[in-house]
Amino acid sequence: MNRHILRHLLLHAVTLLTLVFPGFSLQLSSKDKLSPTVSLNKCWAYPIESVQYKFLASDNQLIFIAIEDGSVHAIDSKTSGSIWTTDLGGGIVSNIAINETNIFVATNPLAGKDAAAPEASILRSLSKKTGITNWSIRLPFSAEMVLGGARGRIIAAGSEGTITALDNKTGNIDWKAPLSGQLSAALYFSSDTITYGTDQNEIVSISAETGERIFRRPVKFRPTAIAYLSENKIVTGDERGNVALINTLNGQSVWEFKSGAGISAISTSGSGLVVTSLDNFIYMISPKNGDVIWKRRMPGRILHGVLVTDNFVFALIYGESSAYLIDTKKGKLIDQLVQTDKNYQNRAPLLVNDSNIVFATADGVESYSVSGCHFQ
Repeated sequence: MNRHILRHLLLHAVTLLTLVFPGFSLQLSSKDKLSPTVSLNKCWAYPIESVQYKFLASDNQLIFIAIEDGSVHAIDSKTSGSIWTTDLGGGIVSNIAINETNIFVATNPLAGKDAAAPEASILRSLSKKTGITNWSIRLPFSAEMVLGGARGRIIAAGSEGTITALDNKTGNIDWKAPLSGQLSAALYFSSDTITYGTDQNEIVSISAETGERIFRRPVKFRPTAIAYLSENKIVTGDERGNVALINTLNGQSVWEFKSGAGISAISTSGSGLVVTSLDNFIYMISPKNGDVIWKRRMPGRILHGVLVTDNFVFALIYGESSAYLIDTKKGKLIDQLVQTDKNYQNRAPLLVNDSNIVFATADGVESYSVSGCHFQ
């Protein structure tokens, strides 16, 4: 698989998996009401001496940080106090998936530059409380994996072209299915289906219960983003900047929208669909007809999506070391983080405890709040 495409998918997998599916929780919606006095307040910084990729997930009580070199950290979401750290003995090659009691992460053995590719990747279930491994299983080697969950299963999609569903508690494999191509738009979960895009220019939905294909639609260009709007309706974006609402019952487009460059991510909010494009714009689009409600030009590209709630959009800008808080109603700029020499790792941040924005930097993880820092 093209490693650039798969790296892109992996870095914003958490964003694409924010829809609630049974037993799993990755992000929550904000309940805070925006006002003219809303501002970003720094709450804490957790230092990590590594510039490698950091993958984040949270259950609101704890924040889990996976470092590409193989370590996983659990910290308190309010104070950043360390709860546990574990070294998995290999390189992290997936995002983090979470259920009520465990987290899931995949690793590959570390190998020299000229060494042959390992024969297997290892998927592990770790206790959220202790970091101790509950179970591990060898899967066909994948340079990268995208993890999620549905119907009591952990779902792993790998670069070798297979999607595997395993029992959360035991790690036993329930089913395997081919990916019908290589991932170009990462897995998106509803309660009963898993939808993804492929480099074969198609959108595919499979049953979360059996892995059987239940929907397939050829598209003109490579899909790069997928979101669920409602039952039987999905929104897709592609490499040429096209966005379409598709009725999965008949495969027809309900409406279409065109931006100026490739679509990097699509998210939903109470105000509409938030679309980030490589033309440096954030668009708020009406889910009814695809009309633009507002758009805001940013100083650079948003490569891996934004954090979206019903009240605000928070965006990290690639290569700019800058971040922006935007009102979802009118696209008005509310606040921004002052540019520094610190390099923000450009991916969609987490929302924790309904008002705390957590994201990775080159030397650690930071938390900002839109309603004040609460440590009690």
